[in-house]
Amino acid sequence: MNNEIYIQKFLKHLKLKGFAPRTIEGYQTNLNKFLLYLATQNLKIIALTKKEIQDYQSYLYYQEYRGKPLSFATQGHRLTAVRMLCKYLISENLILADPAAAIELPKTPVKLPKTILTTREVKKILETIDTNTKMGIRDRSLIEILYTSGIRVSELINITLANLNLNQGYLTVSKGKGGKSRTIPLGKSSCYWIKEYIQKARPKKVTSPILFYTMLTPPRPLTRGVVAEICSSRAKQAGIKKHVTSHTFRHSCATLMLKGGADIRYVQELLGHAFLRTTQVYTKVTIEDLKKMHTRCHPRDKSR
Repeated sequence: MNNEIYIQKFLKHLKLKGFAPRTIEGYQTNLNKFLLYLATQNLKIIALTKKEIQDYQSYLYYQEYRGKPLSFATQGHRLTAVRMLCKYLISENLILADPAAAIELPKTPVKLPKTILTTREVKKILETIDTNTKMGIRDRSLIEILYTSGIRVSELINITLANLNLNQGYLTVSKGKGGKSRTIPLGKSSCYWIKEYIQKARPKKVTSPILFYTMLTPPRPLTRGVVAEICSSRAKQAGIKKHVTSHTFRHSCATLMLKGGADIRYVQELLGHAFLRTTQVYTKVTIEDLKKMHTRCHPRDKSR
């Protein structure tokens, strides 16, 4: 079999495991880059050695994109895809030893969220929305969910009516990132506006159980792009000068909960992070705020 067939088998394996389509697309993109490299070196996937994987890592280190070196994050994504592929080949007894087992991923610098909204700013965005219109009711309920639950946009647009338990105040996120599901609480305000949307604004004649739709004729399920535009335009409408995206509400949810004293492991579960270190980014945000406040207010720092 040629190299491409092994990669197609691996991608099919990910699909059967329940990985999200965007995750699979990411692996495919990174492995296609690996395929091109293998072709230039005349290498076969099932005969790779540790040295050849190390050579690929060195190759990535010196690669450029638009005149700049590949970021450590990009290098890490490409190497992770190769590691996952090799693990799959081992599990299928297609290779005897894992050539990528000892590979070390480059350490990427921690990037803090660029925009965090205050509680007052979120309240202003929500209360500026005209809920006398169907579109307004939809947008209010949509942003309420993003802010209250901290879910990803990809998870939001895939919510179905069956995922909701509004009487108990819960939302089940089916097949989140990595194919994992989780059940998370919804606040009273979110539940109220979801009920309002279902009763007054959700299209009546749609056959799909998807929760959120456009107001077009015929109505279509919302896309990531449409949700991004809704969040951005509603923030501008409220006079918020910050650059607000759909992901901003997720960042704000996590940061404000940690500031309020929430246990970091609870926030990890809420956000659906596989690793605690991912959630710890938000603790750095709160620490940065604390440092600024300390510098501004502490008499020792003020005296300098």
